Amino acid sequence: MTKNNTLRLVIGGLIILLGLAILICGVMYGDSGNSVLASFGGTVSGVGIALMASNFLGTDLEDRIQWFFEEENLGSKISDTEYFLGPWCLYHASSKHGRKEWLYGAIDFQADKKPGTLKSKVSLLDQENKKASYKLKAGIRSNKFIVSFEPEKGSEPHCVMVIEDANIDQNKVAYGVQIHQTWDLHTAISPVLISKAPIVETENDGISLSEKAQNELERIWRDKVESPKILNLIEAEFIPSSSPSDNHNV
Repeated sequence: MTKNNTLRLVIGGLIILLGLAILICGVMYGDSGNSVLASFGGTVSGVGIALMASNFLGTDLEDRIQWFFEEENLGSKISDTEYFLGPWCLYHASSKHGRKEWLYGAIDFQADKKPGTLKSKVSLLDQENKKASYKLKAGIRSNKFIVSFEPEKGSEPHCVMVIEDANIDQNKVAYGVQIHQTWDLHTAISPVLISKAPIVETENDGISLSEKAQNELERIWRDKVESPKILNLIEAEFIPSSSPSDNHNV
């Protein structure tokens, strides 16, 4: 077994365990907010299972992501994804030097060539505060809006976002989580917010966020997720990287 295959098994297993932990905690603390988080756990476990399955089937992660967004596997109709067409404001957290930072990206979802899927591009600030471009693919699965990020350049690992409610009111803010590699080179599960209208103002460059804006995003996300135990679990960085990297991680 190659080093990459072994690493994929380890990461897949850890993601499954983390997903199950979120699922169990969501059931144990059974109010409405945490039943939502229980569903996150199931989705996170599914991503881990896909990683491990890709290893045993001899397929690349890219192939598994392609499978994930096949029409019959997404279970979404064209009419379902039409709701998400057009511009959206995306906010998500990463960490740098042990400090959480919220990032902003403007997304304009367009219909992809495969029915029931969407595509877009987004520019985000990297760890050197330079713009890095990503290709996005999105679809609906089990009433969750799933977004996959792929860097246009470099070998950075994919980022997968799970937005809880695929039927969000366009006048409201939807929340979710992402599985990604942080600037500190840890694989983590971190907060995500998405809305049609801007939630906070950006700086003059149209992409940077002030400390005040970041604090407001953190408050909004925490208000939507009620249990401190779940909050701590979701935001834990759980796979320290073994070697440094030059990747521009989201």
